[in-house]
Amino acid sequence: MRRRWLESALGLLSLWASSGAVAADATTFAVAPLRQYGYVIGDEFVIEGAAPMPQGYVADADSIPKPGRRGALLELREGTLETGSRNEHRFRARFLVVNSAAEVRTVETPPLAIRYRKAGAPDLAIALPGIPVTVSPLTPSAVLARDGLEELQPDVAVPRITTTWIRIRLLALAASAALLAAWFAWAQGWVPSNLLVRRPFARARATIARLGSDADARAEQARRIHRAFDESAGFAVTDETLDRFFALRPGFAAARTDVQSFFAASNRYFFAENRSALPSADALHHLVGQLAECEYATGRKAR
Repeated sequence: MRRRWLESALGLLSLWASSGAVAADATTFAVAPLRQYGYVIGDEFVIEGAAPMPQGYVADADSIPKPGRRGALLELREGTLETGSRNEHRFRARFLVVNSAAEVRTVETPPLAIRYRKAGAPDLAIALPGIPVTVSPLTPSAVLARDGLEELQPDVAVPRITTTWIRIRLLALAASAALLAAWFAWAQGWVPSNLLVRRPFARARATIARLGSDADARAEQARRIHRAFDESAGFAVTDETLDRFFALRPGFAAARTDVQSFFAASNRYFFAENRSALPSADALHHLVGQLAECEYATGRKAR
C-alpha cells in the first residue's frame, strides 16, 4: 500500500511538471510483471499497465507519450492506449536499448502520464511509473591477454571449390554456340565466297542472299545461277546441254524438274524479252539452296 501511494505521488508530480496544474485526482497503472535484468544494446522490452477510469472520461491525445529518445540508453519506440472491459484502460510502452553501457548499469524508464478529460468535471491523470532495468555491455572492457586473444585475427581462408565441371560445361556451351552460329551463317548465305572456292552453287547462294527482290536483282540472281552451272560443269550449260550436265553430275538429279523450269523461264526472259518470265526471288533462293545441298552431298560422297 505504501509503495502504491509512493508510485501515485511520483506519477502525479511527473504529470504536474510536464503539463502544468492538473486536478488532484491521479492514479497509476498496475504494471504487469517484467524481466528487469540482462538487456543489451538492440534489445526491446515492453511495459504494460492497466487502470480503471470513471465513465465519460476520454484520453487527451496530446498527452499520450510520443516516440523518442528517453535518456542516454533508452528510446520509446511506441506508446499505445486501449480501452478494455469495465472501462479499464491499458497502456503499452515499447522501449529499445539504443546504447551500450561500459559496465552493468541500472537505469529507470521515464515515468509516463496520460491526461483524461470530461466536460464539467476536473481532469484526471494516470501515470506509468518508472521501472528499473539493468543494461549490460556486449563485451567486457578488458580481454584476458592469453593465447593471442587481444590481437586481431586474420580472416578465415575462403574454401576452394572445384571448377572442373563448370569449365567443361562452359566449353561445351561455347562449342554448341559456335556450331549453331556457323550453321545459321551458312543457312543465311553469310559465308564469304572465298571460303567456297570449290562449291559454285554455295557461292551463288551466298551472293544471291545479299541481293534484293526487284526485277533487276532477280535477273542478276539468274545470271549467278547460270555461272554456277557453267563452273560446276566445266562448259556452258544450256537447254541443249542439260542432259550432259545431269549425266556428269548425277547427284543433281533430284532437282532436274526445277532446273529445267528455271532454264525455260530464263530463255523466255533473256531471249524472248518476257519480263514476267523469271521466278520470284523466293523461288530463286529455294532453287539455288537445293542445288547447293546437292553439291554438298555429292562432295561428301566423293570423299
